[in-house]
Amino acid sequence: MHNVFFTLKSSVWRYQGPNTLDGQKVGLVGGYAFPEISSYAIAHPKKVDLQYTTGELAVQENIRKLFFRRVSTVLEDESVFIYNANALGMLDAFHIAGEEGSSTSSNNLYIGFTPFSKNPKSIEYARILSDGMQQLRKSGRLAQIMARYGLKDWR
Repeated sequence: MHNVFFTLKSSVWRYQGPNTLDGQKVGLVGGYAFPEISSYAIAHPKKVDLQYTTGELAVQENIRKLFFRRVSTVLEDESVFIYNANALGMLDAFHIAGEEGSSTSSNNLYIGFTPFSKNPKSIEYARILSDGMQQLRKSGRLAQIMARYGLKDWR
């Protein structure tokens, strides 16, 4: 995952560490963990306003809140935000205003399969997925699929 702060293009605010959140209304999806941000907000409750949105359309709701200035920034995975903002026809209104500090390679997303002892086909399924991704990437089809969603290959 690559968590970034998005703002309206007209905003000059940039995230450069937790103390730069002072005075900001931050849109977040409830249930996600952002330790750096949460710790700062708990220590400084009057300086930053964290607004959590929940439900199936939480990301889209946060994008609308940002568009209509009900929050000043939204913290979200870059690909998830871009896909949803593009689907709403609002992508051109926003830009990236900085990266959240805990977005590291340790936040990679993984696909898991049932242990071999429970499903002997798990190894075969993993190989099918891996080989298929290599073929999609090599043929250029992965780039085409990702482009339809406004995304780029993660490699």
